[in-house]
Amino acid sequence: MGDGFDYWLVSTRIEGEPTPGDDSGAKRAIGKLRGAMGDTAEVFECGLPDLRVGTLDKLMSAGDLLAKVDLNVESVVRKIERQFYELDVLDEVLTVEDSVPPHKYLENFRWNEAKYRTSLHVDQLIKDIVQAAAATELELKESTAQYSDQKQRYQALERQKDGNLLVANLDDKLTPLISGDDIHDSEYLKTVVVIVGKQVEKAFLESYEQIGPEIVGYGPEGERDSKKGSPVVPGSAKKVTTDKEGYSLYLVTILDKFIEEFKVAAQTARFLVRDYDFRTSKERYDQLMAEAEDDEVVDPVAKAKQERDKASIDLLNWCKTHYGEAFAAWVHIKVIRLFVESVLRYGLPVNFAASLVKPKKKSLEKKARDKLFKLYSGLDHSNMMQVHADDAGSEELYPYVSYTINPFGAEKR
Repeated sequence: MGDGFDYWLVSTRIEGEPTPGDDSGAKRAIGKLRGAMGDTAEVFECGLPDLRVGTLDKLMSAGDLLAKVDLNVESVVRKIERQFYELDVLDEVLTVEDSVPPHKYLENFRWNEAKYRTSLHVDQLIKDIVQAAAATELELKESTAQYSDQKQRYQALERQKDGNLLVANLDDKLTPLISGDDIHDSEYLKTVVVIVGKQVEKAFLESYEQIGPEIVGYGPEGERDSKKGSPVVPGSAKKVTTDKEGYSLYLVTILDKFIEEFKVAAQTARFLVRDYDFRTSKERYDQLMAEAEDDEVVDPVAKAKQERDKASIDLLNWCKTHYGEAFAAWVHIKVIRLFVESVLRYGLPVNFAASLVKPKKKSLEKKARDKLFKLYSGLDHSNMMQVHADDAGSEELYPYVSYTINPFGAEKR
C-alpha cells in the first residue's frame, strides 16, 4: 500500500522555443524541479500526449466540462472502492492494469493510446470516458441491488429461523411435524395454529373451548342468537411443539366461517393465531426437499446463505475487474484536464512540461508548495495565476497549473 498522501499533477512553461520531437526541454524542466524540491517531495514524469484541442471556444468549453467530469468519474471510482472493501474479508487490495497498485500506476503513468486515441479531439475523448463511466456506474448499481436482495432475503430467513414461534417460518417449524390427518380443512371446519406463551398455557388449556363465547349462534333455526357459544370444537387442541423460549404451538379446530372473529377473541385472551395453510406449506416443503436432492442443501436458510455468498463473490470480482478501468479513466481525465488548462494558460504551440509531485510527508505539503511557487513565479510573465480552491474552501494562487489527485480511497488511507 501507498501512504495515502495527495499527489499534484503540475505543468509549467518551458523556457525557449519548442522544437518538434525534441523533449529535452521537458526533461531539463523536470530535472530542475527534482533538484528544487530536494527532500520535501518526490517528482515523477507524467506522460502527457499532444492532444487535438480544436478551436479556442471548444477548448474553453472542454475546460468547464472537465471539472464536472473529473468529480463524476472519481465518484464512480470511490463507489467501487467502498463496495469492494465492504465485501472484502481477505484483506485484498484493488489494482489497475497488470495488477499494479493505483499509486504505482499513477507514478508510472503513460497515456494509453490503444484505448484513448490521441487522433480524436479532446471533446470526443471526454465524451467516450463519460459514457463508459456512466455504463460502469449503472452496472455497479444493478450488481449491488442483486447482492442486496440476496443479503436481505438471507437475513429475513435467519431471523425467522432463530426467532420464537411468534415469528418463525411455520414451513420449517410445523410442516415437517404433522400430516394431513392432523388438519381439518373442509367446508365447515378449519384447523388453526395458536401460539401460547408459557405463562398462560395452563389458562389456555382450561379455557380454549370458551374463546369467543359470543361469536356463534347455536339456537334453533329462526332464533340462532338465542344461544351463543364459541366456534371451537371441544377437545380439538393438540400440542405440536415448544420453542426454547417456552412458546407452544397448538392446533385447534374451529368452525370455518368464524376464523377472523376467533383471531380477535384469541388475541384478547393473549393467544396468537397465526396464518397457516397446510396444503400450500406442504407443497413448498416437498419442493424444497426435491431441490435438495440436486444441490444437497435442505435448510432454506443455508440455501439463502449460499446464494448470498455467491452474489457477494460475484460482486467482489466485478469490483476487482472494473476498478482498474474506472481508475485509469479517471487519471486520463486528470491528464486531459491538465493539458487543456495548460494550453489555455500558456497558449500554443505546446511548450510545457508535465510532472507528478508527491510530498514525502503531510507536514511537508506547505513547504513543497512554497518551493514550487519560488521556482516558477519568475516564469509567469503574463501574471496569470491559477486559482486553486482546497477542501476547506480557501483559495491559493499558483504560477503554474496544478491539480490534486489521491489514488487511495478513504478505506485504505
